[in-house]
Parts: sequence; C-alpha cells; structure tokens
Amino acid sequence: MLRIICGVLLGLSAVWTFLLAFPTYNALKAVRNADGYHEAEFVVSRLVYYEEPDGLDQWWAEGVVDGNNERYSLQGQLPNTPRSIGDLQSMVKAGDRFRVLYNPEMSAVMVQGETLRVMPWTATLRADRMRLLRFFVYSSLVPLIALSTAFVVLSVIARASKPRAN
Repeated sequence: MLRIICGVLLGLSAVWTFLLAFPTYNALKAVRNADGYHEAEFVVSRLVYYEEPDGLDQWWAEGVVDGNNERYSLQGQLPNTPRSIGDLQSMVKAGDRFRVLYNPEMSAVMVQGETLRVMPWTATLRADRMRLLRFFVYSSLVPLIALSTAFVVLSVIARASKPRAN
C-alpha cells in the first residue's frame, strides 16, 4: 500500500516538475546571461490581448526598446488582471513607458507569458532569478528524487519479501 501511495505521489511530482520546466529554463538562462542586460525604456505602441478557450488569456505590449521592435509581457506588471482588450487599454495606453531590462542577444520567443529579451526592471536580476531557481529545485526536483528513491527502495523490499518458488 505504501508503494502505491509513493507511486501516485511520484507521478504527481513528475507532473509538477514538468510544469516548472519552462520557467526554470527561463530563470537559468537569465542568470547565465545577466551581464548582457542593461536598463532601458520600453515605449508601448500597441496592446495585444489573446483570449484562450481554456480561460488562460495572455496579454502583452508591442513597442520599441533601443530602436528595436519588441514585445513586453504585462502579466504581473499591472495593478489588476485584465479580462478583455478594453480592460487592458484602460490600464495601459500607446506611448506609456516602462523601465525594463533589455538584452537584444536573448530569444524574443515568449514562453509562459515571459520573454527573456525584455524583462521587468530590477536592480538584482541575478539574485532574483537565483531565488526562483532555488524555489524550482526545492519544490520540484528534490521531491522527485526523494520519491523516486523511496519508490525504488519499496519495490526492492517488496520483491525481496515475496516467497520464492523452487
């Protein structure tokens, strides 16, 4: 019975680890490339609100940083969560400016509502992202390894305690 419970928890831990894989990758990339970021200003030219059928809507701003056209995720940057393009436009207007960290060498691909090229400004990027990495490791990898080890040990014990047929 204990092995079954451990197996179920191991499965849940594996799913949790998978869900954290992309944000973990983003945090690791930001830490490794922290020296390439510089303070910049993002000027909004257009807002985008993408309504998802599952309710996990996404929104971002398109604009200019250091003369380059870029996208900037507004998720977590606004006082309230917009529920429509109208809500978003009531909070942010074309011409609004955001203080950001910019690294034009990073990927412009947006993963789980975040791009590594244009990020919210912080004076402690490396420390902030290391804190995220520690959270990801302690909340996903440590339980996964511990439960995997427990499952293997319980399986070996169960196999060793079975009577052998001669």
